[in-house]
Amino acid sequence: MMTSLWKITKMLKTKKEKIPPILGTRGIINNNFDKTEEFANYFEGTFRPNPPMDRDHEKFTDVINKQVHTEYRDTITVQETTIEELWNIIKTLADRKAPGHDGITKHLTLEALDRLKKIINAIIRHQYYPMTWKHATIIIIHKSGKPKKKKDGYRPISLLPRLDKILE
Repeated sequence: MMTSLWKITKMLKTKKEKIPPILGTRGIINNNFDKTEEFANYFEGTFRPNPPMDRDHEKFTDVINKQVHTEYRDTITVQETTIEELWNIIKTLADRKAPGHDGITKHLTLEALDRLKKIINAIIRHQYYPMTWKHATIIIIHKSGKPKKKKDGYRPISLLPRLDKILE
């Protein structure tokens, strides 16, 4: 209950910049839902995925992956992480960066560090990367010097979970 109380307090104290009405494909857009859809369509059209690889490259990648996962799997050893190593990594993270959807900030307690060490070592040992750590919260921010009423006056930012940044 205390956690949710602090989250609510933080939300109320945080000043959020409201996006003014924007010029959309069908005129001026005032409500937030339609603005969200307009930005989503705009960014989807602006940012394209990488082109698909050709078949020769895919075959080569498959051969390499099979060799790595069969021949070399038992010969490659990765040293487990330590609390000191995690602490040094966490110290390098920026203080004022927004957290991802997990809400975890830089300031972890020592108890959390010990648990984080166990989780990361299990990930390394089992060679499994949690997909939820790759989910991003996308926010848009205004580009300085650009008009606030136009879609191209904004850019997206992906907020990844702090745990993903620490593991990488």
